[in-house]
Amino acid sequence: MKPLLALLFSVVAIMAADTNRPPDRPALTIKAGFSIFLLRSNMFLYTNGVSVIDPPAKPGDSPTTLTCRWAVARMGPNRRLETVWAHEGVAIDQGDNHARGALAIYTATNETMTLTGAFDPNDTNLPPFPVLYSPQGSTFGTNIIYDRIQDKLFIGRPTTIVPQKTLSTGERGSTNSAATNKTSIFSLPLGSPK
Repeated sequence: MKPLLALLFSVVAIMAADTNRPPDRPALTIKAGFSIFLLRSNMFLYTNGVSVIDPPAKPGDSPTTLTCRWAVARMGPNRRLETVWAHEGVAIDQGDNHARGALAIYTATNETMTLTGAFDPNDTNLPPFPVLYSPQGSTFGTNIIYDRIQDKLFIGRPTTIVPQKTLSTGERGSTNSAATNKTSIFSLPLGSPK
């Protein structure tokens, strides 16, 4: 699940984007159908289809994108992003690594990103929780928290589904092992989150 940590780290980097970027790195881009800037309260609202694109830090890496229906950002007294809330249909993608949920909250004071809720509550092919998925497997739980400082991923009540093709087959012969049972949870497809 290490690639998923890299994905969440990239999301935190998107949310924490500031002027300390190296000069040769392309700028972060935020697109939306509509935005409002409340200058006195340092609040920013993006709505009508928000798209955040963070170019890769290294040549050859995939860019990280975050899309949602609407987002709110608050700047602190130091003029840096303090908190960002991405709402409804939150999709985070970096190459083959993906995260889906209803709400993503980045908090700069403790450098955490929390993903909660179902990406699409009406899609019965998806679990009713936030989900991380890649070719190596899928994990979902009641909430997914990435702590950037500790470089740790915390998942409440997790369920992990590992595709059969990623399991070692070895010389098992006849067994009742779940890894060789084609109807086990390990071989169930999670579906294709949008």
